[in-house]
Amino acid sequence: VEARDSFERALAVDERYVGARVNLAAVLQDIGEIDAAMEQLRTAISQDASNLDALHNLAGLLQMRGRCAEAVPLYDKVLE
Repeated sequence: VEARDSFERALAVDERYVGARVNLAAVLQDIGEIDAAMEQLRTAISQDASNLDALHNLAGLLQMRGRCAEAVPLYDKVLE
């Protein structure tokens, strides 16, 4: 909970802080809030389409949900 609060505070100061957004997504994933984690990762990618952590993590969550057709293009971008 403390980590989540820290990342949310960082985003309140700078909503374009992609690193904080990716880390917030990891915390959300850890506590089972997968939809919220995916939303954060999509926002991170919209802010920085070359962020490999965001691309890889979103691909992994999509794959975990059985949405492989959506995950493959993200994995491809990671491997470029």
